[in-house]
Amino acid sequence: MSIDTSDILIGHGNLSIDGTDLGATEGGFRLRQEQEWFDAFIDQSLGVQKKKLVRRKLFGVTNVAEGSLANWAIGYGLATSALSGQTLTFDNTDRGVVTCTFTASSANPAEFDRVLTFARVVSLGSSETPFVRDGISFVPVEFEVLPSVDGGDSFGTVFDATS
Repeated sequence: MSIDTSDILIGHGNLSIDGTDLGATEGGFRLRQEQEWFDAFIDQSLGVQKKKLVRRKLFGVTNVAEGSLANWAIGYGLATSALSGQTLTFDNTDRGVVTCTFTASSANPAEFDRVLTFARVVSLGSSETPFVRDGISFVPVEFEVLPSVDGGDSFGTVFDATS
């Protein structure tokens, strides 16, 4: 087996949610997919005779190093109205459905920017921010990617930008 090192992806990227660039991150950006399958069994066989994909979920996860109040609002799933000047108010309003773009600079094999774009994401807001003496206080950001509303079940696109 030959190894093609030009296909090895290396690089960091920039994450923007709801038009806010989240800045420096730790641990990269992780895109996770979960799938649920229906298994068709029949009496005459012990094994699965047919499988059908019945549910797909996509999640984005990162740790944001820049602890601005705007980033906190995103990480905790708070509405933009929760931030007023130098005050972030934890209340019962949620951010709702927003857009998300992740761009990994020169990260694909041709050294173009790999761009992930999701038109509908919702912050899950399950964040915990430690304040530590000898480390960075990261703001965990996790969101679920929602499919399009046009009936096409498209979650978003991944493309390699040529310029």
